[in-house]
Amino acid sequence: TISGVVAGGRRVERGLRELRSEWEEEVDALIADARADVELAVRDVEDAIEAQRSEVRRATETFNAQWIGQGRGEGRRGGGANVTAFNLTAWAARGGGGGLAKYLAETQDNIRSIEEDLEADLSDFKARWAVTAARLEYLPQELPKLRTLASVRAYVADTIFEGGTLPLVRRARRRASSPSGESDQPTKAPAKDYAKLKDPLGVRLAAAQGDVLRPTPDSDLRSGGRRLAILTTAALPWMTGTAVNPLLRAAYLAAKGYPVTLYVPWLPKQDQLLLFPRGLAFDKPAQQEAYSRWWLSNRANVEPPPSLRIRWYPANYEPGIGGIIQSGKIDLAALVPPEERDVAILEEPEHLNWYHHGSRWPELYRHVVGVAHTNYLQYSRLQYPGLEGQLKESWMELLNAVVCAAYTDVVVKLSPTLVDVPGHNLVCNVHGVRGEFLAVGAQAARNAGSFFDRGAYFLGKALWTKGYRELLDALAAHSPAGGDAPLPPLHTFGSGPDEDAIRSEVERLGVDVVTHEGIDHAHPSMHGYSLFVNPSTSDVLCTATAEALAMGKKVLIPDHPSNLFFKQFSNAILYDDPAQLGSLISEALATPPAAMTKMEQYALSWEAATERLLDAAALPAGTRRPKERPLHSLAYGVHYTMGTQPLCDVLRVASGVRPVFSVEERLRAAVGLATGDRGDSDGEKGVVEVGSSGGGGGGGEEMGTATTVGGGGTAMAVGAAWFEVTGPRKNLRMAARFLPFLSRIGQ
Repeated sequence: TISGVVAGGRRVERGLRELRSEWEEEVDALIADARADVELAVRDVEDAIEAQRSEVRRATETFNAQWIGQGRGEGRRGGGANVTAFNLTAWAARGGGGGLAKYLAETQDNIRSIEEDLEADLSDFKARWAVTAARLEYLPQELPKLRTLASVRAYVADTIFEGGTLPLVRRARRRASSPSGESDQPTKAPAKDYAKLKDPLGVRLAAAQGDVLRPTPDSDLRSGGRRLAILTTAALPWMTGTAVNPLLRAAYLAAKGYPVTLYVPWLPKQDQLLLFPRGLAFDKPAQQEAYSRWWLSNRANVEPPPSLRIRWYPANYEPGIGGIIQSGKIDLAALVPPEERDVAILEEPEHLNWYHHGSRWPELYRHVVGVAHTNYLQYSRLQYPGLEGQLKESWMELLNAVVCAAYTDVVVKLSPTLVDVPGHNLVCNVHGVRGEFLAVGAQAARNAGSFFDRGAYFLGKALWTKGYRELLDALAAHSPAGGDAPLPPLHTFGSGPDEDAIRSEVERLGVDVVTHEGIDHAHPSMHGYSLFVNPSTSDVLCTATAEALAMGKKVLIPDHPSNLFFKQFSNAILYDDPAQLGSLISEALATPPAAMTKMEQYALSWEAATERLLDAAALPAGTRRPKERPLHSLAYGVHYTMGTQPLCDVLRVASGVRPVFSVEERLRAAVGLATGDRGDSDGEKGVVEVGSSGGGGGGGEEMGTATTVGGGGTAMAVGAAWFEVTGPRKNLRMAARFLPFLSRIGQ
């Protein structure tokens, strides 16, 4: 009936309403749960961000506390007497450090002005030289000798910039030679003897080979749109040169407008605790990156531009070689995304590539530049005396030549102390000093009469090889009893493995030396010293010497290839005979240092170092890339083959580095091979793959090496495990006999 239908409809409507109500309640509950989950996730993210910020704040506060606390410990004088510590509070009360920010700004303005003028002159010179190159009668007499961009830069600085009148460039700059704080005066045109002129930009030796006034398109880093990837072997807060200098290089290149990505190693916590200053360790790369950016802003006075990115690759500290290397399966060349592979700058190309058996850098990048920092041959010779050291030095020289030939287009050496490597390599100092050192120098120039109130000092890591032996011997040979004038106390600053032995030797010799723990060279307690004495010849180019010059001090250094760059500075005193050291200290302390010229300030700056790098990286027009030369391709093939197992692990262990495969893994593989379990489906290939084999191009981001254990694989695997267990020093001596023995077993 109709009433029944109506009643049924009402029941259906009531059921739908109830169903909708239940559904809406369930939806509301789901929304509430989702909102709660989102709020919880947001709080977790906020907590994580705050935790990272707190960690960075803690790290920076720890660094500041340690930095300020430097110099408070008492120094130890020969004979055991203590010397009163530097009083930072009293120094500040006397106005110490006052106006340093003003001097920093003034110095940066000077550098910027010189850079703009010099680059404008250089551009005019190059443009007009190119136009009139066919008409040599109109060119200055010296011009035909100019065969590189570096020599042109030096010529412009010596002539046009110094005020000489040339047919090609009418403008003359006269700011460069006036001391900091004095009015600008015209300078006399330079002498005609080009070879005797100073080298205000540090590039004279970069003119050694090739005509790079017109570089190849791929090597022209001054052309627009270039992307730079800088890879190095260390990161802050480890205050080593390969951590500090690449970070500053990346920051200054980014400040010039280049898109720059800096690739640095990420270490496990236990390695951080071993290398980093006490209390500075990080749980995440983002925290360490934040600290590095804070250091750039607060210690280096460089605001990290947005175009500077920092990325990390897994690595480990290897005590056997005293350095950091990438984890076993990482292909460094393939870490950079394909769209960013334009220019690769390899800081320490030897170190980066010793254990890199993956992609070939020049196959992936348009241009590859290596910057050689360290004299590894000398370290090998000094670390291992006798025949063992000679063998290791020879092996290191061969290995460095192989990897540089295989993986670089240009190698820039900081000084002539480094041996030549195959291909295009040249000498050019492409490092600068932090702005705070130049600011101290500018302050000293304005207050020369009262600024330098202390005597002579030496600063370096407490290792005999850093110059302590030469210093103490020279001071001991200076005898007041024999008629030599008595010397004032000389202060040394350095911490390290030989610290106690150095102090004991000071007491034994009875020399008037005050020893202190290591300290930051920019610390206020170092400002008042007027003379930096550095007899070391073990450095490629001593950063401490450059910093001392930047602070307006005199430097007393041996006439050695490592000090070639410093010869041009008015406050540099060079000696040939260590016996001269004592008398030269007395002479140097008798008069205050000379005020630096603005060109000297510029030459020491990172702005000038960056310009030098852009010039030094160029290949002469028409030059074939090294990768196209048969011997360089052979070098890559040899080094890539060295990555096959078990030879790879044999070489790693022999050099003191942990193997890719542990003893347990290798013995397990040996047992599997002996029982017929080869790890492959058909039991015939005898190959265990780890990651990808690499090849000459492409590759993934984590590319390992192929492990081939066929043909006597059991003996080779067991032998490699034995080789690891017995220790690297013994292995180095027995390697030559061990490898033929394994080959005979395999046959």
